[in-house]
Amino acid sequence: MRQSAFRYLGVLVIIVPIVMLAMYGVPESLVDTGLLVLLVIAGLLFIVSSTYAEITVGGITLRWRQGIALGVVLVAITVPVPYLLELIGGHTSLTHIVSVIIVIGASVAMLFFAFDIVGGGRYFKLTGDVDRRIGGRGGL
Repeated sequence: MRQSAFRYLGVLVIIVPIVMLAMYGVPESLVDTGLLVLLVIAGLLFIVSSTYAEITVGGITLRWRQGIALGVVLVAITVPVPYLLELIGGHTSLTHIVSVIIVIGASVAMLFFAFDIVGGGRYFKLTGDVDRRIGGRGGL
């Protein structure tokens, strides 16, 4: 998969919270609001990391693989939280417990994907196809 293709995932990840806000309004729970914000941040990380090879701010450099992996980690954290909160709140039907197990399994798979991306892509091949940089060497 090419680095630049992650911008489409970023747009999709940003659209999801916007649609949820349009359908259900602003969440009453601070946790739900935080989850929506995390999704938007993940989407922005995907878009920025698919557009620039690296970003340097104040001596800290974020390379595109790190940005995409961080976005995947944020999505992996965000997905199971509502299910776990319902489980903690007492919703213990068999269907819900199975859903929690499936969602946690998907999150673990996303975390594996993120760690593989940062490690250079032994199992998931990602190709850098953008050479623009912000800050540091040759930046804007």
